[in-house]
Amino acid sequence: MPLDTSATQTITLTIDAGYALPDASGGLNPPFALDFGDCSFDFTGPGTCTVRETFTPTAIGTVGDTLGLDECPFGGGVGCIRIGIPLTDDGVEAVAGALR
Repeated sequence: MPLDTSATQTITLTIDAGYALPDASGGLNPPFALDFGDCSFDFTGPGTCTVRETFTPTAIGTVGDTLGLDECPFGGGVGCIRIGIPLTDDGVEAVAGALR
């Protein structure tokens, strides 16, 4: 991705019946930004919700982070399931007239 430009992708999460999203983290540090949209922290399954991840590189090179989510039973029972979604992209120098 050319420096100082942005690209956004959507990440669809499927939450199982009897589970909720009480906590989410990661991807919050530049050059990544997250919009949890309809994946509010009280979202309960069964169902799907969408997170939008935007990458805006400010330096040349590969950058990575992890979107971390806990899927937890809301009616009691055993512990939470940790979900880690890797976020990786490359910042490159923009070249005038070049198509990517």
